[in-house]
Amino acid sequence: MSQFIEMFGTLDEPKVEVKKLIDVVLSSGQYGSNTSATDYQEGKPRYIRITDINDDGSLNDDIKTAEVIEDKYKLIPGDIVFARTGATVGKTYMHETGNAIYAGYLIKYQMDESKMKPAFMKAFTHSKTYYNWVANSQKIGAQPNISAAQYDKMPVLVPQIEKQEEFLTIYQQADKSGFDGVKSQFIEMFGDPMVNDKQWSEYSCISEITQIVLGGTPNSKEPSYWDGDIRWITPAEMTDQSYYIFDTVRHITDEGRKAANLTVLPEGTVLFSTRAPIGKVAIVGKEMCCNQGFKNFICSEKLNNVFLYYTLKLKKDYLCSLGTGTTFKELSKRTVESLKIAVPPIELQNQFETIYNQADKSGSVLQYRIAC
Repeated sequence: MSQFIEMFGTLDEPKVEVKKLIDVVLSSGQYGSNTSATDYQEGKPRYIRITDINDDGSLNDDIKTAEVIEDKYKLIPGDIVFARTGATVGKTYMHETGNAIYAGYLIKYQMDESKMKPAFMKAFTHSKTYYNWVANSQKIGAQPNISAAQYDKMPVLVPQIEKQEEFLTIYQQADKSGFDGVKSQFIEMFGDPMVNDKQWSEYSCISEITQIVLGGTPNSKEPSYWDGDIRWITPAEMTDQSYYIFDTVRHITDEGRKAANLTVLPEGTVLFSTRAPIGKVAIVGKEMCCNQGFKNFICSEKLNNVFLYYTLKLKKDYLCSLGTGTTFKELSKRTVESLKIAVPPIELQNQFETIYNQADKSGSVLQYRIAC
């Protein structure tokens, strides 16, 4: 978040004290229940599983309860759970209200509120500096993994309580007014571009107005392919609030790029994750390559990249519903190519880019230009 970094810095260049997570919580991380999920019953606690947590920290609508309910797994307001494995590793959820217990692929912490406000910890876990730590800390095996012992030692930015409260006031006001304002402006100007309810004259398959570029991964066991000068991004480095991305956690060499047959994505390319998870969107700020978790769009002169970026953000739930697969959902290249989108006059699209960037500068939209 631009305001977060401005006030507190990053883990690499902090403006406030840096402590370990264990220093600002009441106990070490606690693993959740391993009981099975079952159909929800009125009066029973919700069973929060790793797959229930959205990128923005909210919960989806797939509500289940647990076969066995134990009090030691019950959540109280302010508890934060961290996803510890799989494609969702690093996601967090802060419990605010209601009866709930948490599952075994989650790790729970209770903040020491004299040192760290739960809402501030939530904000920290939606910052680029946190996602960099996640990307660098996860153990890669059959599934990415971060253990409770690793989370205990995680570095966190710890401002004075007064500064945390000051930031949270800004954060909450911007979150409510900024996004809603931009969204309302977009709908007023364009309607829903994916159903063309404003009857724009051009309504085309996205493959007809963009060049779609895929990615891949060089052999991880070949040292000569890694630690070069070419940026290489994965969906794990993006959040729901990503806007322009100027750097990546990992870099590859030109030899690695050629071996994996990767295309260098030019500045302005719209990044769109289509697996693990579906629906993260950002814009390339500096040339980079990407892994196989993306289908990316190089816009023609008919399409403004910020207009496309925001269209895809608004349609995330719909796009996720198109995913297929058993181990994890994925959007195929054919599905992406066939997506239809209205194409308003480019002058109107450009006007929206100006509006969105003004919201960015004013802090009305959270976490925009990620500059590592």
